[in-house]
This record gives sequence, structure tokens and C-alpha cells, in this order.
Amino acid sequence: MGALDELNLPAGVLYGDDVLKLFAYAREKGFAIPAANVTSSSTVVATLEAARDAKSAIILQTSQGGAAYFAGKGIKNSAEKQEASVAGAVAAAHYIRSIAPIYGVPVVLHTDHCAKKLLPWLDGMLDADEEFFKKNGVPLFSSHMIDLSEEPVEENISTCVEYLKRMAPMKQWLEMEIGITGGEEDGVDNTGVDNSSLYTQPEDILQIEQAFRPISKYFSIAAGFGNVHGVYAPGNVRLHPELLGKHQAYVAEKLGSSEAKPVFFVFHGGSGSTKEEYREAISHGVVKVNVDTDLQWAYLTGIRDYVVNNIDYLKTQVGNPEGANKPNKKKYDPRVWVREGEKTMKARFAIFRNHLAADLAKIGEEHLQHDLSAADRVSRHALIGSILGLGLGLGLELELAGARRIHMNRAKLWDTMRVVRKPIEVVLSNGRHEPLPDLELYSRPTKWIDAATYAAFGLGGLFVGGETGFLTGTASGARSITKDPESRRRIEEAFWKFQIDVL
Repeated sequence: MGALDELNLPAGVLYGDDVLKLFAYAREKGFAIPAANVTSSSTVVATLEAARDAKSAIILQTSQGGAAYFAGKGIKNSAEKQEASVAGAVAAAHYIRSIAPIYGVPVVLHTDHCAKKLLPWLDGMLDADEEFFKKNGVPLFSSHMIDLSEEPVEENISTCVEYLKRMAPMKQWLEMEIGITGGEEDGVDNTGVDNSSLYTQPEDILQIEQAFRPISKYFSIAAGFGNVHGVYAPGNVRLHPELLGKHQAYVAEKLGSSEAKPVFFVFHGGSGSTKEEYREAISHGVVKVNVDTDLQWAYLTGIRDYVVNNIDYLKTQVGNPEGANKPNKKKYDPRVWVREGEKTMKARFAIFRNHLAADLAKIGEEHLQHDLSAADRVSRHALIGSILGLGLGLGLELELAGARRIHMNRAKLWDTMRVVRKPIEVVLSNGRHEPLPDLELYSRPTKWIDAATYAAFGLGGLFVGGETGFLTGTASGARSITKDPESRRRIEEAFWKFQIDVL
């Protein structure tokens, strides 16, 4: 049973307690919700398709630049009012709200990286949230992010507190960033910051928790542990996800929390990270992972490859290798080549694809070998049962050794009956004699028929015995494992780690 079945979340955009329920479940079970930056209806559709096929919740988010693009690059976007970004974000929200239920998955509708200079954008969106809330009882967006990581810690926290007070009556989620994420994204350029700024201190996390908790429980923290936006060559980025575990322990101790992981963390700059880095970060309470850069590249590759492979059909409206008068409309129709970008973006998001089956099998085998003891594996019980079952079947198969003797005895008996008692006619009650046909061809025992008969019985015995042993062995193993709490815990943890690797 998956998260969607257990949580019973509605399809479409989530709000308030449903968002909290989703993140709390992810933190408890050890997985994270992927977050995709969307800039158009096309990228929305691609990610929703991937979520639907994977039966997974999804976070769709717009950045300030992405929202402006959603509205149209020809719209004025002043620094004072952020008109295009506000209009584009609101338009995207209404579009996603209307289309998401059709895909049958829960969606967290989020906005990304609102720096200090972009706060007019957030103000405009909150105006739309409050207006929508008055009419519908829920905000337009599920959540917003404020990124004041470049500002002094005190200013960062105090500003977020004021916005959280405004959002709390709507049960709207706030994501805030403390500790700078390096690199560049959507005009926020942190490529030149000092490396020490990329690592958040535990005291800062505690201060945020103490300031936010009296106001609202709907918030998460994007803490820095060396994160960098974009994709870089291996070795150029040094992530330290183990710091998140230390932050959790520090906060739990200072707050006297009964929870081992009281903080909801967010992983920014996730594109290009290794499996081990994802796994460790998520194990320390990361519930949301941003993967924007990888998806941008995936979207491009589909369109790029289409153009390269069809270049001779895209130079003119008429005329191609099939003929000088052949039209090319079916090749340059935007619905064709844009769809190719959607397909590759979707494929990048959807892990359960046929071409990844070998990778998934390898991951599963790694967890079988490293996370489970021999006693935890049902396969051992099944193997023992199968061996016993095959032994039973083999006993039937060994009857073939006597098949030749049986055949020879039957042949001798037939020869005797054929000579002594072979019927040639029948006398009817009226005294009339009727000849009988020669049935010898149909009833004579032959070595090939006898061999086939005994072989079929023998092989059938092997199959039935083997399958019976496998099923009974598996059932026996499952019963013995579920009765052992430690074994059950190890199996569940191994499965959670497998889920993390898949994500």
C-alpha cells in the first residue's frame, strides 16, 4: 500500500492540514516529494503525467522569472509591482487547480525563491490568496517560499515571522531559507559567496523553530549544507547532508521534543547530486527536493533530438526528401515538437520506466545484501520448500526408469492376446456373422506413446512439486518473519531506503 492509499489525500491541489499530513508522512517513512519548476502549461502537463504514472504526489512551483514567462515575456514587470510575475503566478495557479484533478494525484502548489527585492511579487500573490480564501475557504496557493538567506539572520527571521502571521489564518505553508544556496537560478546569483555561508548553523535552526512555532505549524526550512544550484563537475560541490542530522538532534534536545526529527527540511540545489547524498539528506528529515536544472535539460533534449532527426523536414514549409511538393506541416506543428520535450521531461521524472528496470533490480539487490540478514529473506524458506517439492516431483520422474520394463511386459501381453484371442467377427442374435475391423493399429502399445505418457507424468510431478514447495515455503517464511518485530523492522527500513534510492 502506497502513501496515496494510506493518507487518502484528494486529487488536485492540497492545502493546510493535507499538506502537513503529506510532509509528516514523508518524514516518518523516509522519502521526499519531488518539486518541479513549471514555466508553461506544457511543463505542467509533463510533470503531472509523470506523477500520475508513478502514482505519486508532486510539488509544482513557479519562480518569479518562471511566473513572468507564464504571463508572457511581452508584459511589463516593474521592480516595484512585479506585474507580470504576479499575473503569471496567479494564472498558473488557476490553470493547475483546474487541470490537476484530472490526473488523479495530490499536488502541492508552491512558489519558489522570493528574495528581498522580489517581496512585491509575494505581496501580490498573498492578495490573490486572501481574496480566493474569502470566497472558497482555502488559499489559491498551497505554499510560498521566502529566500532572505543573503540578509542578516535576525532580519531574515523577523521578516518571515511577519509574513507567517499573514499566512497562518489560511493554514498556508511557508518555506524559508537560512544559509545560502550557491550558484545561480532565475536571476538570484550566489556564485561568488564565501563557502562558509553555504552551511547553516544549528543555533539558527533552533531560533527559527522557536520564532515560528507559536504562530503556525505549517513551515519548513531550506537549510544550507553546501547546496549549489545547477549541475557541476564531480568534486566541485561538497555537500554535507550529515549536518542536517546534527541540526535535528540539537533542536530536539533544546525543545525537549519527543520526535527524533522535529524539523521539516528542504533540499535545494538537488540536480546532479549522488544517490548517497539524496539518501542521507532524506534520512535526516528532508521532505522536499528541488530538481529544476535536470528537468530543464531533459525538456530541451526531446526538442533538440526531434529537430536534429527531422532537420530536412523543417527547412521549408513544402519540400522534403520524400518529394519537392510534399508539405511539412505535420513536422513543424508545435504540438508535435513541443510534445517531444514533454515526453523527455516526463521520462526524467518517472523512475518506473522499462529502461530503468535493470537499475531498479540492482538497487533492490544491494538492499537485500546489505540491509537484511539471511533470516529476513523469504527466498531462503522458498528455496527449502522448492527443494523438497522438487524431490517429491523427482520421485515421480524416477518412475521412468521402470517405464521400459512396463512397456516390454505390456507388449508381450498384447502379442499373446493377439495370437490367442484376436477377435475377427461377431455373431449377432439372429445368427448373422459380421466381421470386425482390425483394431491392432489403434490399441497396440508403442514405446514412443509409453515414453511420452510417463515423461508427461514425470515432468508434471516436477512442476507441481516444485511450485507447491515454493508457495508453502514462501508462506512459511512470511509467517515466521512477521512474527519477529526486529526482522519486520529491518525489512521495512530496507524498503524505505529502496524508496529513497528510487526517488
